[in-house]
Amino acid sequence: INDMLDISRIESGRIVLKVQPLDVGERIAGAVNTFRAVTDQQGRTIHVDVPDDLPKAAGDPDRIGQVLINFVSNAIKYSPEGGDVHIRASVDDGCVKIAISDEGIGISPENQARLFTKFYRVDSSLTREIGGTGLGLSICKSIIELLGGQVGVDSEEGEGSTFWFTLPFASDRHVRTPSLEGPLGSPGGRVLVVDDCEDVANLIATYLSHRGYEVVKAYNANEAWEYAVEFEPRVITLDVMVEEGAGFRLLEELKADPRTKDIPVVVLSIICDEAKSARSGATDYLEKPIDKTRLMDMIDTLVGSISSPLVLVTDDDRNIVDLLTRTLKQRGYAVMGAYNGKEAMAAVARRRPDAILLDLRMPVMDGYEVLQALKNDPDTADIPVVIMSAFQPDRERENVLELASELVGKPFDVEDFISHIESVIVREESVEGTPPESGTA
Repeated sequence: INDMLDISRIESGRIVLKVQPLDVGERIAGAVNTFRAVTDQQGRTIHVDVPDDLPKAAGDPDRIGQVLINFVSNAIKYSPEGGDVHIRASVDDGCVKIAISDEGIGISPENQARLFTKFYRVDSSLTREIGGTGLGLSICKSIIELLGGQVGVDSEEGEGSTFWFTLPFASDRHVRTPSLEGPLGSPGGRVLVVDDCEDVANLIATYLSHRGYEVVKAYNANEAWEYAVEFEPRVITLDVMVEEGAGFRLLEELKADPRTKDIPVVVLSIICDEAKSARSGATDYLEKPIDKTRLMDMIDTLVGSISSPLVLVTDDDRNIVDLLTRTLKQRGYAVMGAYNGKEAMAAVARRRPDAILLDLRMPVMDGYEVLQALKNDPDTADIPVVIMSAFQPDRERENVLELASELVGKPFDVEDFISHIESVIVREESVEGTPPESGTA
């Protein structure tokens, strides 16, 4: 049904594409993780080759993910038992080219000519057994062509097939939101990456090295524990499904060992079990497929907060969160971001910040509720909170604002505001560090 709806939207011109700069390696990793359980069960390996310096492509992330999943799914289905799949990305004639190769039965020249037409399926005993609508490749072709790319197949009967597509390079006109790339803004240091999938480990290592981190990789639990003791990383990223779930045991052992218990561990997993990860001692959690931006923010925050003041920025306006985050990082602060009150409370529970910037009007849980909850909890009552608001306070709850360290009106000059925050942090630290007055005899 979804295929029929997609082809209908394409033919009627109603399909909406959100074109933006695309990290091709990140999209490929997402597709690989989608089939991780299947390939493990079947004893297959998906090999990934993505150059470190591959330019960003222009594309719709969700639609490119759809195309990759279709091609990889076909490569797995039509490969013989134990047959591997290869995914390669490269620069080809001014475009980014992605090729997915299988070790299957191959396709004859006459079938190749009709392969991307609507409802066409190669007639063989294998395709009849597998089934399908015959729309998948037609949809993929239409999506790629709408994005300005091309689709094709190279195959010989009995020699397997390579399906490929191209995408134009991203240009300035595709940029929607600014981002920090490279070592700028990164605290640096050593990170231990633990994942039994070599391609995923390499991808994470590439992200980290581009941010200026030194990376050590481990592919099993024993190796990971040895490296954690030997190299003393500032952060560990851990796939808890390493060696069929041995990652949870490894996490508990790391937290029980005095030599490694203080190393922050970010759990990365396709199995969503954030609660179990937290109980086992994880500092943070990110579900696969990996979101590169969120992962880098987590690592930067954890590494930076070891030596830098940690600020939690909470606002339902993402532009304000992004702007304050970038500015604070440039001033040497570690930063956590939250887009509503519930996310803010969860962030505080994971890691205590040195200061909180808090908007009042937010969904889920507003700033008044957050401020009240923080000040009612002895563990968080002394965290300085700076309120940011463009509105007059609610009369019924105006007294709650007396619990805040400062109240700043929007709009504000960012540099002046950051300087104001710094003075609040320094003032609070001075108050905490002042010895109590001794009585006179």
